[in-house]
Amino acid sequence: MKRLVYLFITFLILSCNPKISNDNIFYGSVMFNAMNGKYSMAQFDSMCVADTLPRNMMDWEFLGLVDYESRQRVSLFSYYKKNVVYRIEDTLDDSVKIIKRQVK
Repeated sequence: MKRLVYLFITFLILSCNPKISNDNIFYGSVMFNAMNGKYSMAQFDSMCVADTLPRNMMDWEFLGLVDYESRQRVSLFSYYKKNVVYRIEDTLDDSVKIIKRQVK
């Protein structure tokens, strides 16, 4: 009976430990927003030249969504470099929403 209790307590202790995995694809520990806001297409082109990104949006990863409430289409474009994630949301006017997240 004592062995069964010890086995149960050991099993309980081993099962409650957090599982630690190191499957981070980025090299670093802290991710922060380097850019977050609406920018004009000229500013987007300047960012692409400065960060050596493709200017053609079709070279980026595309995700097309439909907003549940307003039924409007939303186009999201993503591009990944070594420690930087770029996300572009195409707005319906002459600007884009850019989110640049960088790992330090």
